[in-house]
Amino acid sequence: MIIIVSIFISGYAMANILKYMRITRNKLLAIIIAVVLIFFFTLLDQILSYETYKKLRNVDLNLSDILKITLRQLLIIVFPTLLVLTGRNIIREIIRTNEVMDYIIWVLLTLISILIYPYTLKLLLRAKPCKSHDLIIELSSFLKNHNIQKANIYIWPSKNEKIANAYICGLIAKYIFISDYLVYNLDMDEIKAVLAHEIGHWKKHHIEIRILLMLFTYPLFLIVSSFLDYLATFKNINIPIPIGIFITFLVFFIYISMILGIFRKQEYAADKYAIMTGVKYEVYRSALSKLALLNDLSKHTNIICEKLQTHPHIERRIYYITNIYKQLKREI
Repeated sequence: MIIIVSIFISGYAMANILKYMRITRNKLLAIIIAVVLIFFFTLLDQILSYETYKKLRNVDLNLSDILKITLRQLLIIVFPTLLVLTGRNIIREIIRTNEVMDYIIWVLLTLISILIYPYTLKLLLRAKPCKSHDLIIELSSFLKNHNIQKANIYIWPSKNEKIANAYICGLIAKYIFISDYLVYNLDMDEIKAVLAHEIGHWKKHHIEIRILLMLFTYPLFLIVSSFLDYLATFKNINIPIPIGIFITFLVFFIYISMILGIFRKQEYAADKYAIMTGVKYEVYRSALSKLALLNDLSKHTNIICEKLQTHPHIERRIYYITNIYKQLKREI
């Protein structure tokens, strides 16, 4: 978080330097600079921590493999945002726009990035359609029990890097991505438990909520910039550029913290959905514990670190589902 915030501050500062140097398309260059710096510092971090990472995770990967994996993971995170920001700036260079048109372009590009995201994920994860006939039958039957008649099930290779995870995405067609490391280490009931959690995200409309949160970032930026302009124009308060940058990033840091809090609540809601729809408590608890072990996740996370994560730590989630299970037993 500290690195990313510092990088965007650097990118903004460099954009202003380029502007004063009268180099055109400074906003597009600022985006490129910020992204390049994110990639540079993240890859540098991987290079410096390579030997420690190998020992902690006990993986048989050379540095080149680690950097390729990191690069793909970065692209998965950065590509949708990069598509929206660069697309918007290129369009603004071609046609004259106003604030309303800018927002319409923002919304359309965001929706496009979301619609193509499953294909982006498929490409970057190197995922292939599931070839296990037994697994397809089991999961398809499980999905039908949750009123999902059709879904594209993909498996991606992750045994070498030891990543056990699963995703469900897609606004129209549903795409399910499961890592082969997860399939290899969890039994069928535990795989279904993980899948139930992912289905919970879809049933609770978490994808749509996240889209709305993304779409609000642009109006939020306009509100902050308009407020700073108002102070300078009508109140004759000239705010130095570093303070203006600090205020802008403080607002966005608070907003991101709020989003992360919403994400953590969504994880609890998906956990509750899984238990409430019939996944056995013992199976779900076992699946969570195995995922923590397979991914080397700490069961104990201090409250500050947890506030900067999208998921609550495992012990907190297990405590939560235990209470849900006890409540169900009392009702029975």
